[in-house]
Amino acid sequence: ELLVAQYAADASALERSKDARKSPARLALREKTGLSDEQLEGWYIMFMKNPKRQHVLDRYGAQPSAERPDSAASSGSKQGGSTNGKPVSYSHKEKNKAKIANHDRKKQHARKMQNA
Repeated sequence: ELLVAQYAADASALERSKDARKSPARLALREKTGLSDEQLEGWYIMFMKNPKRQHVLDRYGAQPSAERPDSAASSGSKQGGSTNGKPVSYSHKEKNKAKIANHDRKKQHARKMQNA
């Protein structure tokens, strides 16, 4: 609840930056929650990727202070963007699967035939 309230009030205190780590808001948040800077930043990153983020904000009665430009679904970015609901890294894996898997399968088949 504290983290969601902090996100709604001022999300910049949760970002991963030198200035955010030194901010009084971050210091107060660390003392209240007992979490380290890395944990707070990790929560923020995961919360930004959460498709139900708006539902969570509504549930706790918090509204973000300003709509953040990176909160829009950016399908081309490497930072958690998605294509058809799947992470970017997964789509990259799917795209290159035929090259790698087929190559290995053919190589093993040739090896089997050589030994037979």
